[in-house]
Amino acid sequence: MNRYNAIILAAGQGKRYGQPKQFELLKGKEIWRWSHETIKPFVSKIIVVGVDIPGGKSRKESLEAGLNLVDSKYVIVHDSARPLVKSSDIEKIIKELESGVQSATFFMPLSNTILTKDKENISYLDRNKLFSIATPQAFETKILKKAHEIDKNIYLDDCSVVHSALRINPKLIKGGLNLYKLTYKEELKFLETMC
Repeated sequence: MNRYNAIILAAGQGKRYGQPKQFELLKGKEIWRWSHETIKPFVSKIIVVGVDIPGGKSRKESLEAGLNLVDSKYVIVHDSARPLVKSSDIEKIIKELESGVQSATFFMPLSNTILTKDKENISYLDRNKLFSIATPQAFETKILKKAHEIDKNIYLDDCSVVHSALRINPKLIKGGLNLYKLTYKEELKFLETMC
């Protein structure tokens, strides 16, 4: 069995961006190709959902479409909207898997003040206890497949599926600004300054 496959999710509609952002050009290259080129040397197979195969109606359906083609012990999952992932990020997450971790993700501490608002009630949250999760994420393939079979709810990342279905906490790896997610058109210029 191959040790590593990867799934890049590139099937979103880009509603907040105004168009499918995975095909937007960043320094002359489509967004999805950036992470594809970075991840490809580390895996025996890479599946770009939305390019190699059709995506689903939700992120979960798109991930499961890619997961059906995975035949490796471990799988790396990445969002195409985070094009500046580095080789060193992939090396870090593979190292965690090789040490026996079943689920791993990158995270960043929050720098802004965070509040919740319910009608007129406002509550401030302790940002020291809050973190932003980013891809790449990586898993033992059998764990990720089992979690998706058990839990049919919609989640925005796969570590939450694994945690909800199997109560497996992810190994948290501190990430950097290069894992910033492109969401709005004006952010493309910010990414260009980091290339």
